[in-house]
Amino acid sequence: MDQYVRRPGSKVQQYAVASNNRGKLQSIRRQTMRKEPKWLKCAIIQMMAIVVGSTFVALLVHGIAIDAKRRTAHKIEKEIAKSLKVANITPANISYIDEPTLGTNYDNKACQNLETSWSMVFFVKSQASNFQRRELIRRTWASLSNVDGANFTTVFVIGEAKFAVSQKRFKYYNNLLEEEKYRYRDILHYDGPDDYKNIGFKTLMGMRWASENLPDDFFYASVDDDFMLNIGELEDLIDGYVTNGTDPFPIICGFGMYENAAPFRDPSSKWYISKQEFSKSAYPKFCLGGMYAMRVRLVQTLWEIAQFRSPMRVDDVWITGILREEIGLSPSMLVKPSNTIAKHLDNYKNTRFYGQRMYMRSQWIEMYKLFRHKSMCVRPFVYLSEIQARRTRTKKKQKTKRESATLRRGWP
Repeated sequence: MDQYVRRPGSKVQQYAVASNNRGKLQSIRRQTMRKEPKWLKCAIIQMMAIVVGSTFVALLVHGIAIDAKRRTAHKIEKEIAKSLKVANITPANISYIDEPTLGTNYDNKACQNLETSWSMVFFVKSQASNFQRRELIRRTWASLSNVDGANFTTVFVIGEAKFAVSQKRFKYYNNLLEEEKYRYRDILHYDGPDDYKNIGFKTLMGMRWASENLPDDFFYASVDDDFMLNIGELEDLIDGYVTNGTDPFPIICGFGMYENAAPFRDPSSKWYISKQEFSKSAYPKFCLGGMYAMRVRLVQTLWEIAQFRSPMRVDDVWITGILREEIGLSPSMLVKPSNTIAKHLDNYKNTRFYGQRMYMRSQWIEMYKLFRHKSMCVRPFVYLSEIQARRTRTKKKQKTKRESATLRRGWP
């Protein structure tokens, strides 16, 4: 056998060589297979650990978020209930602290003898701390008291700041508010929460006061204090309905309207509504709360049923949607004007007073150009003389201080 193996080129030798090579290849393959798992298995284990860990973290974060939402929702509902309990508020027994005086002060005698075709009162929902906003509104669109024979008056609806701020800050706000009420007499101040969560009560107070004090042929308008109104366009729209004798008068959605809008179920949203408050999946058709207007006789009807209900935080949905449906008013009675009447001041909150003043002034000049051809009467700014006198006294004091400082230094 050995001689056959040693003989080169024989079949036995070729088989032996092939078998030897096959064995070497298998051994090399086994060694390679033994070496690969050392890094491959580690990589697979690491990847599995990362996947499992990230999944666990995601589930944990999701669970924490859901728990936080539930806690926030419970906290919001508890705060609302607490604020109402503290103030002892129901829609029918809220008391007035101060009421506005509806008067018409014109800047010239020619406006005093004007004939009024119809009258509208704007009820501006404002917080006690928003002094600057109210001042800027008085200097712009609320300064127009008569436009082409239509009379306009503005009332600011404000609650008690003690329910929303500390005692020290409340005294500060209250002192400024007392001065503001004495100076302008255009504030409806009621004893109730002044925060956004209870804006439904703020809307109700305006409706209640309008129902009790205004003739039923007057027009009522609900406005937010961060809006600019095109009084000229509004006068044209209302005058058209009045001239045509439209009855019943529609609800004018000055800022727009929504249909089949879904409630916000996220507790972190400022428009959050729980299923206990509203269980349906979509709201009825409603006007956006930035600005809407209607006859006072319709306000009286809505107030009669609203005073026995718990108000919702989304007051626009509640008044022009839910309560409107309950009194049997068709959705077709909501009218959205083709031209802009109410403009939201988007950049209003992000600027200081000087920036707010310049921004609102530019917006007002732009809007005023659209109806400056109309005959208008403007309320005088009674505070201008006081401001000028204060500035004069300040300048005199500064001049006196500079002179005394110069004398002390011994300069000629």
